Amino acid sequence: MVRLMERRYQVFISSTFEDLIDERKAIMEGLLKIDCLPAGMELFPAADDDQWTLIKSVIEQCDYYLIVSARRYGSTDEAGVSYTEKEYDYAVSQGIPIIGFLPKNPGSIPGDKIETGDGVLDKLELFQRKIRTRMVTFFESPSELQANVIVGVTRLQKSKPRPGWVRGDNALTEEKRVEIAELRARIAELEAGEAKAAVAKATGIAERINETYAHGSEKTSIVFVFRGFGTGERVAQYHSYEWSWEEIMFIIGPTLIEEAADEDLIGLINDQLHVEVRKDQGIPTMTNLTTELEGGTWSNIIVQLRALKAIKAGTKRRVASDHRKYWQLTPAGDEWVTELRATKHEEPTGDIG
Repeated sequence: MVRLMERRYQVFISSTFEDLIDERKAIMEGLLKIDCLPAGMELFPAADDDQWTLIKSVIEQCDYYLIVSARRYGSTDEAGVSYTEKEYDYAVSQGIPIIGFLPKNPGSIPGDKIETGDGVLDKLELFQRKIRTRMVTFFESPSELQANVIVGVTRLQKSKPRPGWVRGDNALTEEKRVEIAELRARIAELEAGEAKAAVAKATGIAERINETYAHGSEKTSIVFVFRGFGTGERVAQYHSYEWSWEEIMFIIGPTLIEEAADEDLIGLINDQLHVEVRKDQGIPTMTNLTTELEGGTWSNIIVQLRALKAIKAGTKRRVASDHRKYWQLTPAGDEWVTELRATKHEEPTGDIG
């Protein structure tokens, strides 16, 4: 496992510069004390479109974002928005956890650190109101600011964990090692299966299902629920039929030639149940009839078909958002379905002519 101390978090420091040099230095020292990686405007000596593109890319790579605002709004773009506020807005848009730091006594700030000009302080006030909508702490000195940063970032790491950065030689966690081992075992299993199939093809001896388990014409209970409207009221009732394993494979086998998801196979069985309920003279005629296979029955079917070595888990790669379980025929299962479904040649009978 990668220990917490081996993981570093990159923290973006956003503020105006000349009026907060000491404060920025204190923040950087505080971040280094808790093994964080500071990032900020020291990397970007100019403020133009090219630099803004670079700043955005750095913000995107940061785990946390700190904003310090005193009595300067800062240099602005053509629209009159300061780059400090643009950085803040971009961090918000990226969903990066943010902590704001504002002075406890803004009235005590020296005049040479206060920005003047038409509308500047109004913009600053609106910006600081925006900052206060999120987590904010107040400071009187660089040392107090540093302590607040250490406490605030440490709390954020616990309440809003982020990926962080790990040394390349530590990046392979125990979980990843286990996952790799499982994948290697799976590859070995697939290669073994392919080898068996190749031998069967070369020798003309097809793989057969494992007849140790119930198969063929032997029966199993298919439990399901049917619902509908009959005689003016809604009906919902459990029912069951006895199907042979050949009947089950006849229904779902062709779809398994290409990999099929659980829900698609269950849908085929539900469709057949729907047909049988309609034909069942012991069940009153209903409107809006639906059938739903009982979950335990489907689990039993899967276990049995796997025990028979007729199916195996699907192996095709799919999009990460697809969490469905897929199945496919084994060579033995393919042979079984072929025997069930293929039409055999019939020898002609009688004299011709």
